[in-house]
Amino acid sequence: MAFAFGVPYNIRSNRLIAKITLDKAKEIKASIYTQFDISINPGEGDIKDIKVVYTEETQGNSPPTLRIARGAVYWAEALELEELWIVAAVPHLWRCERDLKYAVREVGLQIDIHICEDVYKYPEDEWYCFESKQIRTRSQKDWKKRENKLKKMPMFIYKRIAK
Repeated sequence: MAFAFGVPYNIRSNRLIAKITLDKAKEIKASIYTQFDISINPGEGDIKDIKVVYTEETQGNSPPTLRIARGAVYWAEALELEELWIVAAVPHLWRCERDLKYAVREVGLQIDIHICEDVYKYPEDEWYCFESKQIRTRSQKDWKKRENKLKKMPMFIYKRIAK
């Protein structure tokens, strides 16, 4: 599954996430669960059999990480998947993994969570994009300002924000 890092779909970080996700899906012959700001267009050549499912969201209003994770877990449950692979920008990765594990526990499933190691091939400055419409993903300083608050926030409050 792929988590966007910024808006819109065509910024560098989201193009990297889309490429890594597609490469991993081809490698393990898997479907993809993602959000609208990750543009994956299977339908030609060796990728025509890859199914892409998008999380529910309102156009122009990116869903919170936990909501995407919950959607992925329900999707995985319906498909009886035993593992999920996360592709996300490295600065966002800790929260994607935490939220996905939390969503798995909420539903009471046994799903192995893996990080796609290819995300670590890119340096930090590849993930932040000044062109992003989300100010928080434009620079490390902007991102850390927000993330530090989220790291300290108790899960019962964080869950309310994600609804």
